[in-house]
Amino acid sequence: MANRMDLYTQDEDNYQAMLSDLSKRYKVEGSDIEGLMDKVGWHESKNVSDAIQQSGMGTYEDGSTQYGEGPGKGLFQFETKKSGGSGAGQTALNRLRNYFNKKGIDAPDWVNSSYEDFDASQLSPTQQKMLFMANQRMSEDGGFYADEIANPAEWSAKYHFRGSDENKKGYIDRFNRDLESY
Repeated sequence: MANRMDLYTQDEDNYQAMLSDLSKRYKVEGSDIEGLMDKVGWHESKNVSDAIQQSGMGTYEDGSTQYGEGPGKGLFQFETKKSGGSGAGQTALNRLRNYFNKKGIDAPDWVNSSYEDFDASQLSPTQQKMLFMANQRMSEDGGFYADEIANPAEWSAKYHFRGSDENKKGYIDRFNRDLESY
């Protein structure tokens, strides 16, 4: 059984290899992809890796909002199904598994584990960034092209948020407001 340092090194090595692979594929600097991830993470969770979305669940008698656990988890707020979300976290995990398989790389145990309802907030920041990159790389329309990642709010609305067209403008406005404090 591998010790914690071996697992950390394996994740770091896989992360760097994936970042290099995507950098070559999309003809961008790895630092540009990392910058995009930092900005998306800032908007989604203020870059708190174990963040759990708080959602309005109702109203107290005094008119204040009652909050409870929402579906978004981790740096990028990948949704679980259990909390009423899309299950995007499980989709990202499947895509990461497919990425490793396509590259002929033995996936780490945490990728091959079976999860009842995958929760990205249980992973390290490096592991969550691998999820994020693979989710884009292995999707049919995602990517890290320079002309698109130059506008992180638009990129995130199109490839990460994936909400309805009528909700994208509000998402972009909130994203840009968040970048003012980045």
